[in-house]
Amino acid sequence: VQEMLSALQERGIALAIFSNKPHKDVLNVVKHFFPTVDFKDVRGQMPDVPVKPDPAGALAVAEVLGVKPEEFLYLGDMAVDPICAANAGMHGVAVSMTCLTIAESTKMLTSVQ
Repeated sequence: VQEMLSALQERGIALAIFSNKPHKDVLNVVKHFFPTVDFKDVRGQMPDVPVKPDPAGALAVAEVLGVKPEEFLYLGDMAVDPICAANAGMHGVAVSMTCLTIAESTKMLTSVQ
């Protein structure tokens, strides 16, 4: 993961993290595991923003990055992520890292197309 993030960053791709986990926890994880990655926006669950699959948070990230939703590539490892991406009008890519198998990821993507 670190190599991929570094390669994207070197190519000038704006990176962000958007999670349903508590904001403070997300900040701690990013600081610990990705200290060299320049994320343009890092946000966890906030009291005034509905959780995924509501698109509000994802759209807020796109706005911070200055990227139109239809040009946004949203990578996610949770079942809710491709649904959130679709709800936001973004390109969703499900990755198998922790919670989903490749078959489950494919099924989720197929169900929102």
